[in-house]
Amino acid sequence: MSARGVALSALKTWRNKRQFADATISDALANTALRSADRAFAVEMFYGVLRNLTLLDFWIGELRSGRVDVDLRDLLRLGLYQLLILKTAEHAAVNETVALATKRHQSVVNAVLRSAAREREKLVREAEKQPFDIRTSHPRFLIERWEKKFGAEAARALCEWNNQAPPIYARINRLKLNRQSFLERHPNARPIPNLENFVELSSPTAALEEGDCYVQDPSTAIACELLEPQPGENILDACAAPGGKTRYLAELMQNRGLIFACDRDPQRLTLLEENLTRLGVTIAQFVRQDWSKPIAK
Repeated sequence: MSARGVALSALKTWRNKRQFADATISDALANTALRSADRAFAVEMFYGVLRNLTLLDFWIGELRSGRVDVDLRDLLRLGLYQLLILKTAEHAAVNETVALATKRHQSVVNAVLRSAAREREKLVREAEKQPFDIRTSHPRFLIERWEKKFGAEAARALCEWNNQAPPIYARINRLKLNRQSFLERHPNARPIPNLENFVELSSPTAALEEGDCYVQDPSTAIACELLEPQPGENILDACAAPGGKTRYLAELMQNRGLIFACDRDPQRLTLLEENLTRLGVTIAQFVRQDWSKPIAK
């Protein structure tokens, strides 16, 4: 399956099952043999469509009147994201997306995407005239809440920042190696000032597969450090998957004590156990629990 095929499959699964996006794309990639660059492209298209859903649907409405069924909409979202946001070459975006369509949808997908390519500048101008919630694909109520709390200018900046593809940050697995050893082993990693355990990666595949690091935003480590867990203590991580905080807690506890690692979703709980086992955490007990509800007796 191609990168576009993986992205489309993940979009359909997300729409039908409404499961977590990270679990959806991980499952879609699990049984593929894509190269690292193609895997990254599939991830970019999947998350890119989700970040821009409202804007993409606005463009679909501009290009096609009448009802658009859900399978056709997924195809058009994927194609328009490539054409109008990624600015992928027309022949690649159109031809490869049409190839993913069923015979029933191929002619429509081809016509709509070629119209979008011809009218690219007009479509972008029309989008710029729309309300901010459409342009940034953020819920109106959330924008209003941010405007009230931070002011209109800061709220808009926050929406725009929120739509950017995030850098790839990772926390060094200190149970395996220290910072200097990690940087020598993975010379393309960029150290982050004032955050000794974190690096920025251009491509995390090798470091991840070897268990030398774990993809994690540095901000999530703050809660762990404020907790100041000590070796031998019992800790409850109420929303543990996919495992970044739990792994850091175990490191701070020197892998001594007990962490009750919980999640409500069985699929994410399985992912949590796989991640922590791969990273050498031996003090976690895995519990399926939704802490927004009473504990089952």
